[in-house]
Amino acid sequence: MQNIRGNSVNTIFELVSKVEKKLDIYDGSKSFSYGVVGNWVIQRRYLNRVHFSKRRGDFFSIIPSFTIDVSKNGALRFMKAFFLPPYLFSETSAQSILVKNNIRAFYTDGPVPFTAKIMIGKTRSRENMENEIKVREKVLTLKSVNISEIIRYELEGDPPFFTEKIIPGRVVDPIRDEELILRDLTEELWRMYEGYGIVFKGIGEVTDPSGAEDTILKAMEMIEWSDRWMGKRDFIKRCVEILKSEALMPLSIGHGDLSTENMIMSRDGKIYVSDWELARQMPIVFDLTGIMSKVPRTRELFKERIDDLAVNNREKNILSFQDQHFLSVITVILQWEHSLRYTERIERGKDTFLRKLNNSFGLANEIL
Repeated sequence: MQNIRGNSVNTIFELVSKVEKKLDIYDGSKSFSYGVVGNWVIQRRYLNRVHFSKRRGDFFSIIPSFTIDVSKNGALRFMKAFFLPPYLFSETSAQSILVKNNIRAFYTDGPVPFTAKIMIGKTRSRENMENEIKVREKVLTLKSVNISEIIRYELEGDPPFFTEKIIPGRVVDPIRDEELILRDLTEELWRMYEGYGIVFKGIGEVTDPSGAEDTILKAMEMIEWSDRWMGKRDFIKRCVEILKSEALMPLSIGHGDLSTENMIMSRDGKIYVSDWELARQMPIVFDLTGIMSKVPRTRELFKERIDDLAVNNREKNILSFQDQHFLSVITVILQWEHSLRYTERIERGKDTFLRKLNNSFGLANEIL
């Protein structure tokens, strides 16, 4: 039986079909053939016809998340899905289905292309999906970050789902799109934080310092410590000092995974932020770490904002921007055991986890 990230394709088709029936777009009289490319299940007739269109010398995708791995193995997977005899059939009519920690079924044939985000297994909860919907509705009213409009949702059914418009475009490139990120996205993100309201909390309220030293030491043992980095003993000492500090940090509602991989460059030249399932109240700098690592020039812009907060709130002992940034990476390292279990559960392999852990230690040392 074909599996994707530990999920049976038959189960995936069954869940998508249930949602299609609720949306009145299910046609049980037809059977479509599908191929598998990585985490995608794609109608074979759509593999080379719908997903890409050439505009202004650049490739824009109707489904921006759908990218072809151009490595040898990636090309072989694509050719296998397209040229070999089909082996997956379903009455489900979705042109593409992406399987991550939920299912996303894409429909591009209608006048308004849309995608259905469907809860699968225990990777999400109704409360989590409801929170995402509320956050996104609020962000739309703040006129800050550009996001896709939610069309319909049903959280009490089986399975819970919501639908949203597809923003045709391509995934944001941190190098090609750097100037637009610096000019527009940084301002839009800060308007979002201010619109939600900025509050101040102590480090112990957002990060559990208990057992931190042992947890970091165990993480260190799993990687090769670079000679270019701070000595291990000094690194641990700095971690403990910040974790035990009584300084405050500014918090607001954040996206939770602000990577360029979760951003779309639309055909009209705007950046849209997608995938809000991790949105919650968090330290602002924690939310910004992903984009600052991909686009380092944003650090100075956000540092100015944090410094302004400190100046305007002199009565509060606000942790320095550098220490907040360092702490954001340390917090990720402290969760390494959970990250390893998750990596193994979705069958990504330990090498992927170790590479990310090594990158986290590298970023932490770079900040220092």
